[in-house]
Amino acid sequence: MPFIEKQSRPEGHKKKLPGLPHTPEQQPAHALIDAAFNVLENGSVTYIHPSRYNSRESEVQAGAKNKSKTMITSEQGTLKQTVVSNLPDVDTATELRLYFSLQRRHLVFDIVNSVSWSVCKRWQDKLISSLV
Repeated sequence: MPFIEKQSRPEGHKKKLPGLPHTPEQQPAHALIDAAFNVLENGSVTYIHPSRYNSRESEVQAGAKNKSKTMITSEQGTLKQTVVSNLPDVDTATELRLYFSLQRRHLVFDIVNSVSWSVCKRWQDKLISSLV
């Protein structure tokens, strides 16, 4: 997904989801948006553990410390450039941290127009209520 679109779609969420605090800690990392978009584009389901759902803020901080690597691969006869991210895992040891990680995941699904926010929110509530 182009960088400009990755910037503009979360901005659209501020209007679409006004009750959600749109802080940098709660915005999903661009690497996650790319991963979700690749799932739709390639038609193959890939599991991403909740500990991999970093925030945009942690992605920017990690990018400032070390440069991410770019990898060029050949998929279906075309060259494709992907960014290999070295983001640390998110701590999901408590229910609240897991909740925020899942919230970022559901924002990603809504950003790439895969699953709507309302459906994701119901699923998230069900998962969290089973933990408590």
